[in-house]
Amino acid sequence: MNRRVIDVADVTGKAELSSMPIMIAMMCGLLAVCDGLDNQALAFTAPVIAGQWGIKMPAFVPVFTIGLIGLMGGSFAGGWLGDRFGRKTAILMAALCFGATTLVTPWCTTLEQLMVVRFIGGLGIGGLPSALAALIAESAPERNRATLTLWALVGIPVGGFVGGFAASWMIPHFGWQSVFYAAGAFSLAALLLAALLIPESTHFLALRQTRMPQLAATLNRFDPKGGYAASDDFILPAQDRQATSLASLFTDGRGRMTTMFWIAEVVELMIFYVLVNWIPTLFRETGLPIETAVLGTAALNMGAILATIGLGPICRRFGEQRVTATTFVVTSVALLVMVLGAGQLPSMMIGVFFAGAGCIGGQAAVVMLMAKRYPTGIRSIGVGWALTVGRIGSIVSPSVVGIPLAMGWTALQILALPILPSLLGALCVALARQGAVDRPEDSSAIPLPRTQ
Repeated sequence: MNRRVIDVADVTGKAELSSMPIMIAMMCGLLAVCDGLDNQALAFTAPVIAGQWGIKMPAFVPVFTIGLIGLMGGSFAGGWLGDRFGRKTAILMAALCFGATTLVTPWCTTLEQLMVVRFIGGLGIGGLPSALAALIAESAPERNRATLTLWALVGIPVGGFVGGFAASWMIPHFGWQSVFYAAGAFSLAALLLAALLIPESTHFLALRQTRMPQLAATLNRFDPKGGYAASDDFILPAQDRQATSLASLFTDGRGRMTTMFWIAEVVELMIFYVLVNWIPTLFRETGLPIETAVLGTAALNMGAILATIGLGPICRRFGEQRVTATTFVVTSVALLVMVLGAGQLPSMMIGVFFAGAGCIGGQAAVVMLMAKRYPTGIRSIGVGWALTVGRIGSIVSPSVVGIPLAMGWTALQILALPILPSLLGALCVALARQGAVDRPEDSSAIPLPRTQ
């Protein structure tokens, strides 16, 4: 009996949208909620902790900074682990990392202990998105890939949005410790559920030529009529069979694309942290009351949530790259609206809503686009390295606002600072295309050697 040659990418890419890819996207979305919740838990509770410990808020600057450094390291580690050991393995390790550290945070009694915990937790928080995006990109049908990826990634701002409201109720009733206990327990419960329900990426298994019975069984869940067996020869297109290395991100015509994605990520994350950390302060600087300033953060997250949900169908209609580049332009226009309407509540709220839609929704769109553009062998590390380099933007974001404030700049001038960088990000995304590479026409039909 002849062994069949099965193109795994063709099977998953052309499969009907079934319960399998939907379940994977939902579980990834649940873990993304945990990621966003655990990431912002300290921001919700820091003022209360400072009051109980008898210290001032500036003392928390090193704690937040070390957390951002952890995020940078996690972005690299998550991509590397995903390409070396599997998407599912990287996802579960990331969730375990931030879930466990969040759960033990209430036991910290010093800022030094908090720094250690936040650094370790940051490794997990930063490591999740790249592996998550890679798994969905390799599990969803081609026509639904952008939508499912974005719908999963919307969990990150959802976690921050819901966590803020939950913390405002839990802290007065149960103390700041309850926020970390609840977030950590929720994350670990989601981790256990994901371990049971999420399969390993079929693309990864085909690339490594390992666990063939599992690969065949998973493909049969995507395509029940396929009748796949472990004895079949499972292949991937030639461009997906890449060695996992940093150098591979710049070979085969990918140098310009990688560089453009890196610059876009630096810009995106710089603007993101300027908005998240400074919107309340900048609102107050324009003369609005503190209650309205706090609502500005809610409007920012709501814009991000609605945009990320809606970007999937828009990407299918107008193209992922064009839409992703446009999100940067939307951010620039929104910032301009805030500058021109400073001190006027309608203009400020409309501006911050669309800034969240463009910047935070655009961040999810960039991750989705990168996950589609990089081949299987370097998909996680491609996204991971872009997020790692992009963390430079988050680390410099306090200086982007703090230095001008110290120099006496007004809130209007500071809000105008990211406008031009955001337009630069749009240009980078528009130019992020892989160069032409000559390949044999039948290279995708060469079975890979099996690993014994």
